[in-house]
Amino acid sequence: MEEEERKFPEAFHYQAGIGQRSSNAYFGTDVLSGLTAGMDEFLTDPEGRWRQYRSLGAAVLGCVPWLDDQELLSSIDRFPSACVVVTK
Repeated sequence: MEEEERKFPEAFHYQAGIGQRSSNAYFGTDVLSGLTAGMDEFLTDPEGRWRQYRSLGAAVLGCVPWLDDQELLSSIDRFPSACVVVTK
């Protein structure tokens, strides 16, 4: 199968804002890069919108059928606490 046949249709590939102070939701081929960018933004918190008065620190929780992307693994590794369930 050629590379061109495996791509999402252009109409499916977009970003949508979700609230006034939230990041974007990603659809199409940028979902994974959007996820890692959002995780990095959460950890750096440039606008101070995710600050919580919690002694245990930030955590990530996820459930995936497989986990083999190095960039995502690196982003998860930056959190003080993480729980990822792999169901495959």
